[in-house]
Amino acid sequence: PSDPHRWDPFKRYRRDDKGVLNQVGLSADKAAWRDCHALLQMKVPGDSRPEVLEWLGEIYQLRDSGQLELQPQYQLVIFGLSTASGKAASIELWRGERLPLPLVYLKDEWLVDQLKLALDLAREVGLGLRRSIWYLAHQLVTEQDAPRLADHLSADNLFWPRLEGPFRSLLVSLPQGGDLNSWGDNLRRAARDAFNEVMRELETSSGVLKSLVISEGYFNREIAKALEPLGKEREYESAD
Repeated sequence: PSDPHRWDPFKRYRRDDKGVLNQVGLSADKAAWRDCHALLQMKVPGDSRPEVLEWLGEIYQLRDSGQLELQPQYQLVIFGLSTASGKAASIELWRGERLPLPLVYLKDEWLVDQLKLALDLAREVGLGLRRSIWYLAHQLVTEQDAPRLADHLSADNLFWPRLEGPFRSLLVSLPQGGDLNSWGDNLRRAARDAFNEVMRELETSSGVLKSLVISEGYFNREIAKALEPLGKEREYESAD
């Protein structure tokens, strides 16, 4: 490689403040698909996707020009592990994920930008759901006890797993002319299902029911606000 710090073509690297390229690992608290756009992105200062994806991008261009026969889509397999600090032999997390990868993503920045928008929307909806749970907790208990109850009722584990399948479908449909409308519907549905599941865990006394009704209104406003960029995207497409 031209850069002596970059040796492994299967790893992603990021340049630190001192100009040194460091390996970028997986996040222990979220699945790799939630950072998929960062893995595919191009021409980002200080960030570098795995060299193997650069090679695939070059091969895709040869296919596109008719110089090479190649499937338009492959499987991207992501593996990673993390170890305890200072203990390389103590593995705390191992993860393997498989995603469909239409190769056009490797040469089309607009598609990667759309993917980023989709994941940004998911993050905002997830934050809106989290704020709604916190609001609900403050309706049910004292200010002092609310944080502990909110952590107990956390809906993250109910929300994100519901999106993995729809995201795989989005990866395939976007290059085929699909848009983010169905993705927005999936986000709204996943957040609603997660919020409803949390509400079912609570007692159904009249006092709790009143708090649930108030919190549901807050939830609806939060999700609508989180999905506002999707509405602006539709207006932009209509203007075009």
